[in-house]
Amino acid sequence: MRTTRSAILAVSVSAVALAGLPSALASSPTAAHLRGSGHGTWKVKPSNPDTGTQHVVRGHGHFSIGDAKIHGSVTSPGFIANGACSVAMTLDIGDGSVGVVGHSKHTSTSYPNCIGPFRFRFHTVKASGVLAGESWKGVGHLDLENASSDATDHGSFTLKLRPVS
Repeated sequence: MRTTRSAILAVSVSAVALAGLPSALASSPTAAHLRGSGHGTWKVKPSNPDTGTQHVVRGHGHFSIGDAKIHGSVTSPGFIANGACSVAMTLDIGDGSVGVVGHSKHTSTSYPNCIGPFRFRFHTVKASGVLAGESWKGVGHLDLENASSDATDHGSFTLKLRPVS
C-alpha cells in the first residue's frame, strides 16, 4: 500500500509540474503578432538636405511583447522626384529587443520630410534576448507632429503597429 501511495504522490507532483507548464509559456513575452502603440519625441539629426532628413525618435509604448522603450529613426528621401519615408526602430523590453523596419507607400511629395501621419508596411529584424528567433510582419501608422508652427526640427510622435490582415 505504501508503494501505491508513493506512486500516486509521484504522479500528482508530475501532473502539477506539467499543469504549470502552459501558464509559464503563456506568460512569455513572445506573441503571435506584433501589435500595440507608443509615443514620444523626435528631433532632426543635422544632415545634408540632398540626402534626406533623419528624425531621431525616443519614447515608450505598450505592445504585445510587453512595455517597451522605443528608439530609432524616420528618414525622408531628400531632394528627389519620388521616394518613400523609411522607418527603423527598436522596441526594447529589457530582457529582449526587436528591430522594426519599414517603408511608406506614399511619396515624398505627399508628406514632405515625412511630417504628418503616414502608413507603412513593416517586418522585424535583429530579435534578441527572450525575443530571439521571433519574426513578425504588419502595418504601422506613424504621425510626426511639429512642436509648434515655428518648430520644424522637433516635436512628438505616435506609433501604432498591427498585424497584416
